[in-house]
Amino acid sequence: MRNLKVTAILLVVCMSLGLVSCGGEKSSKEENDKKVITLTEPGISGDLSEYFEIVGTEFEIQPYQAMNIDKIIEITIKRTDVEFPYPEDVLTSLGGSGSSYDEIGVGFGYEMYDKDGIPLNIWEPEWGNFYFGMPHELLHAESGRFGKLKFSVSNANDETLSKIVSFKITTKLKIGRDVKTNKKGSSGANWDTTLNDFEKAINSLYKDISNADNLNAVENLQSQLEYNRDKLTDKQVARLDRLIKRID
Repeated sequence: MRNLKVTAILLVVCMSLGLVSCGGEKSSKEENDKKVITLTEPGISGDLSEYFEIVGTEFEIQPYQAMNIDKIIEITIKRTDVEFPYPEDVLTSLGGSGSSYDEIGVGFGYEMYDKDGIPLNIWEPEWGNFYFGMPHELLHAESGRFGKLKFSVSNANDETLSKIVSFKITTKLKIGRDVKTNKKGSSGANWDTTLNDFEKAINSLYKDISNADNLNAVENLQSQLEYNRDKLTDKQVARLDRLIKRID
């Protein structure tokens, strides 16, 4: 009888150890499924880069999420102190039906790279919302406000994902031609800077007319300048007309 008791105790101990071992293996597998990638420098680029900062440098790709959505990255974004010069009620998301003449399309995308800096997975901002939430609402928040940006990279297969080590957020604005700026009209250095940017964008377009980014920059700046023509000096209007003739 004593031998039976000893055997029973040993069996219970072995079973307990086995359960602990199995639980440990499961936990270890879940940990191995998680992947950490590093934010590049700068972490955010494009038309909205001056309005947002990304908090942190390392981000985890979560393997499993609710609602059948997997491979989620969650990042915290912070509003800078740079004023956004357009009204809140004209903002809409790029993608889908796009934006009309009296709206501003706001888009977020990403680029992900391997250890050699070669892009392996790209989602363009104008392709539509890959993210959850409306981070463009933060454009009218006061300086220092925080928001969450979640996005899925489930378009990357496991082999591609295993090679990714870094990423950055890309952004784009598409300004309708009838959108009016919030800024008070004033001639001088501010509009001269915009005219300089317009001329640079035209030069870039001539160098590579097939580049969609160059065309988008020209269209945005032209819309902004033409709508605010009454705020320019006569000299600035003459320069604007000369520049427009180059692309007509």
